[in-house]
Amino acid sequence: MEVSYDDGAVPSVWSVGDVIDDRYQVTEVLGRGSMGVVYRVRHLGWDTDLAVKSPRPALFRSAAARELFVIEAETWVSLGLHPNVCGCHYVRTLGGIPRVFAEYVPGGSLRDWIVDRRLYRGDRQRVLARILDVAVQMAWGLEHAHRQGLVHQDVKPGNVLLDSSGTAKITDFGLALARKVAGTLDPDSPPDASTLQPGGGGMTLAYASPEQVENRPLGRRTDIFSFAVSVLEMFTGAVTWDAGPTAGAVLADCRASSTEGQPAMPSGLADLLASCLQEEPALRPARMTAVGAALLSIYEDLVGRPYPRPAPEPADFLADEFNNRALSLFDLGRPVEAEQAFTEALRADPQHLTATYNAGLLRWRRGHLTDEELLTAIAGPRDDLGDPWQIRHLSALVHMERGDVAAARKLLQELARERPDDPDLLHAANTSLSDEIPDAQCFRNVRIPWQTYPSDSIPTGHDIRLTPDGRLALTGSADHSVRLWDIHTGVQLKSLQGHTNRVDSVDISADGRYAISTGWDETVRFWDLAVGKQMRSVPITPWADSKGPEQEREADRQNELAKAAGRPHYTHVTRLDPGAIAESAVRLNRDGSVALWGEADGRIQVWDFPQDRHLLTLDGHSGGQKVEVSPLGQWALSGNGTVLQAPVLQLWDLTTGDCVWRLDNYEGGVTGIWFGPRGDMAAVLGDDHVIRVWDLAQRRCVHTLALPRDLEVRSVALSLDSRFLLVGSWYGKVTWWDLQHNRCLRTFVGHQDRVSALLLTTDNQYGVSASLDNTTRVWRLPGRFEAPAQVSRPRQHGQLVWIDERMEALVTQAEAAQDAGRVGEAIDLLVQARALPGCERAPRALTAWRTLGAQATRTGLSAAWPAKTLKAATATSLERIFPGARSRTYTSVATPVDLTADARLGVLGDNYHQVQIWNLAQGRRERVIDPGLRALTRLRLTPDGRRMVVAGQGAAIKTFSVESGECLDTLHFRSAHPVAFSADARLALVVDRAAASMLLWDLEERRELQALPSPGRIVTALWLASDGRRAVSASGDNLIRLWDLTSGQCLLTIPTQSETVSRACLSSDGRFLVAGSAPELSRVPSPDLARRMARIRMWDAVSGDCVRVFDPQPQYLSDLRLSDDGRFVVSSGVDSAVRVWDAATGRCIRNLDGHQSGTAGLAITPDANFAFTADGDQTLRLWELDWDLKAPRLSG
Repeated sequence: MEVSYDDGAVPSVWSVGDVIDDRYQVTEVLGRGSMGVVYRVRHLGWDTDLAVKSPRPALFRSAAARELFVIEAETWVSLGLHPNVCGCHYVRTLGGIPRVFAEYVPGGSLRDWIVDRRLYRGDRQRVLARILDVAVQMAWGLEHAHRQGLVHQDVKPGNVLLDSSGTAKITDFGLALARKVAGTLDPDSPPDASTLQPGGGGMTLAYASPEQVENRPLGRRTDIFSFAVSVLEMFTGAVTWDAGPTAGAVLADCRASSTEGQPAMPSGLADLLASCLQEEPALRPARMTAVGAALLSIYEDLVGRPYPRPAPEPADFLADEFNNRALSLFDLGRPVEAEQAFTEALRADPQHLTATYNAGLLRWRRGHLTDEELLTAIAGPRDDLGDPWQIRHLSALVHMERGDVAAARKLLQELARERPDDPDLLHAANTSLSDEIPDAQCFRNVRIPWQTYPSDSIPTGHDIRLTPDGRLALTGSADHSVRLWDIHTGVQLKSLQGHTNRVDSVDISADGRYAISTGWDETVRFWDLAVGKQMRSVPITPWADSKGPEQEREADRQNELAKAAGRPHYTHVTRLDPGAIAESAVRLNRDGSVALWGEADGRIQVWDFPQDRHLLTLDGHSGGQKVEVSPLGQWALSGNGTVLQAPVLQLWDLTTGDCVWRLDNYEGGVTGIWFGPRGDMAAVLGDDHVIRVWDLAQRRCVHTLALPRDLEVRSVALSLDSRFLLVGSWYGKVTWWDLQHNRCLRTFVGHQDRVSALLLTTDNQYGVSASLDNTTRVWRLPGRFEAPAQVSRPRQHGQLVWIDERMEALVTQAEAAQDAGRVGEAIDLLVQARALPGCERAPRALTAWRTLGAQATRTGLSAAWPAKTLKAATATSLERIFPGARSRTYTSVATPVDLTADARLGVLGDNYHQVQIWNLAQGRRERVIDPGLRALTRLRLTPDGRRMVVAGQGAAIKTFSVESGECLDTLHFRSAHPVAFSADARLALVVDRAAASMLLWDLEERRELQALPSPGRIVTALWLASDGRRAVSASGDNLIRLWDLTSGQCLLTIPTQSETVSRACLSSDGRFLVAGSAPELSRVPSPDLARRMARIRMWDAVSGDCVRVFDPQPQYLSDLRLSDDGRFVVSSGVDSAVRVWDAATGRCIRNLDGHQSGTAGLAITPDANFAFTADGDQTLRLWELDWDLKAPRLSG
């Protein structure tokens, strides 16, 4: 009878016929021992047999016992693939027990062959050859283990497997020591099961060395002793001694006579075994290498021919094998080692789907990725791999874990029609249709017209406040009213009149009876909503303690000092009216008994709301103050988030007015405060994009959540148990966070504008969001489901060796053909090599392909992938420059970046006007250099990566040593903006506005080579050829100019039809000029239309004719690069896209997806095999570009 168990109901003991996890069918019990049971299972998806070693539950009675097993299983997993070692494919925890899935060897054990006499079939010479063959292979297998630092400690015929061809494989590596925790033998254990001796490991007494029996230290020579006892048994046909140390006496008897049915022991072999059976380990051979060499000599002498099997080598892992190793390490509780193995898998194949998925799951669960980022990573290779079904399958599994069951079902239903017999897909589809996972969706969307501002001019502090039961909402309005809404129906219940200017900040009591509001009329008003009347109007208190104009003058002075020092500063300063109230500062506690607000000079006013009585004035913080009241009204929490003043967080006792807790120089500043439902916890948002959750009773931070840089937080709801956060963003996203793991469980999309208010139900099942897009949404939050890891189908040692040898042979032949000038033949050979399983992106084949690209013609982009993704401070957001300002995109000014020709080093200018130097090969930031320049505009590395030249908005160009960071030279100009460098960083083209000229300088010789007239008052683009002979400029007069720098003449002038050119460059052969432009804002109705009209154009650099208008570029360009062969253009834009264009057709052939918040920097290597990008979300990416190649046409 077949019984099926899913992962959550797997029994500790399996029976023949069981189907485990809808994947493994138990077909046979192969053996029982003290460790547990070995099963033969059929993997239904792969149609392959595996051996599963299931430990006894007794092994896991304690944490220490489980840890010991884990260590030993991990060792076996890490052994790699060797033909004489039984391969451990992976480890999976099923039913709470880590189970080892190993290679199934159908021939049984050497002990089976001895007992059933298969070992002794044939004449004496054939039997002797067979025994020596097994002995040699055992020696090779043990030597491989010893080279990996592993001592088996239980070598015996029962742990040697033989297949039908006679290949011997040592098994049960790494499990010997784990047997120490088994306690007692299983009653069903066979007579030769391993016994337990203190300190002796899980040895079997008949094969144990003297040091094992005597509990002395163990080493490689322990295995050599047990190996010799095992070889002896092949000649005796049975164990005829009590314990391993007495086997030597039996060997002496074997010298004198042979056993019937077994061959006699040859004297040379007897001498070798005698040396291995010495009582003292130091007298035995030191290594299995010597034993194996001696056996080869004995074989040739006795059999009369050389030993036929070649000496084996371990097989190199491909991505599949690294993936399985990583999964095993993760299942064994080794996440750091697992991540390293995943890195190896993706180094072997950067687009390996299974490793991308598994590694992404690990990083997502550890809080290093969001759910959206993981889905993007899985979908990344879609264009390159032809939208394989695996992408949809893996995406569906992620959707189920993030609770988007509807999306998962849609994908799985498609796949079920395409692949009806796939058990993994069937299991996933059945799970998605069950009630096991709640479908986390928006199930109510109510339109409520609570704001009438245009979407691009909604006031920053515009408030929506909800009652805790989710029934009512209170809003301010541009028409001076305060409005009460039923959020279930969207009906306006009341419109309260009284304010004389717009109303921004409001709050409401939990029962919906009381409200408070403030706005631009410099009053705070109390409302009785039950009768719809104003209770009181309180004017904002005038400035106090000289905190008004004097403070503003001091702020101006501090701002100028920060600007001069190159620190973050305001780019412009806005002034609040003297009586203006701080943003979002009016607050009412839950029962409406306490009202408070913060004023611009830092004071916090506290009122008894029902009694209409002023209680306290608290001396808070001036400038950008945030203030919140606890639900019960006993506490207030206030903070200051400005850059120019030291941030402070303060907790106030509202019964006494005392500050009971104060944190000076609060890390990250304070830009938002939200109390938890009970008032004992509070979430504080900093300008560093970190939410810190504070236990206010204990005065300690209990959670620190670093948010993605592009997630501009507008609202937060903390769960009742303080384990989860619901976060609303400026751009409409709602995200659900697990604070225990700092993990984004789900990103909800639907709102089109900032999410101003959030609620959570006490059971964490539902969330409510209110947005300034005039909607409220109710979200079902995700449940608990873990997407299963995906194991790669394991390959045998022989398969991997064949693949490796075949690939090496093809690549070697291709390199020879390339050297001989037969480029077409070389391409064909490398195509064959890359078509081998797991070799398409293998480093050896890919390197040869790239090298060949220098002689071949690129015809298209076959694939592209991010080789490195690194977090760094890059483009400056408006929020960083001017706290409180908001924008839907980051600044469009390009962040200067560059990289070496071999993509080994990358540099960028960050938002603190410093230069970061990155070792891209190792993914490590090597150094940060402060060049002392403002607003860095250009960087260039020398080809060898030893020096770097830097220009900024100012009057200097500096040269630095990359290795030491030392400034080697400084060239001063009256003004130097913009600047362009040659590709080798030797030449600089400088527009000197003060001199109204354009200067060409040799930076190494520190001399001016040419002076040209200025190309215009405002130069918008500048480019310099690598040889310094040509330059391109674009200026505010709507002209592009091509310059001959040798003669100083303008060769060509191209009008740009009232468009502003932001980037331009020339092909290496000088034939074509490419530029990116957009209409001037004054010429079009709206900036949005100007962005949509942005274009890339190509001109004939001789005639000036426009030869190509590229397909629309949806947003302004940040940067533009032309490949050296002139066939392809790479562009970056403020719409977060990096695009690769075919210059011959003007069509975009690939989007390099995954960028966020604008792509502000772009560089490519001269061979166009790598691109380096810097994003507005503080992320650097090194892209590998894999080009299609063909043989070039022969001239003549």
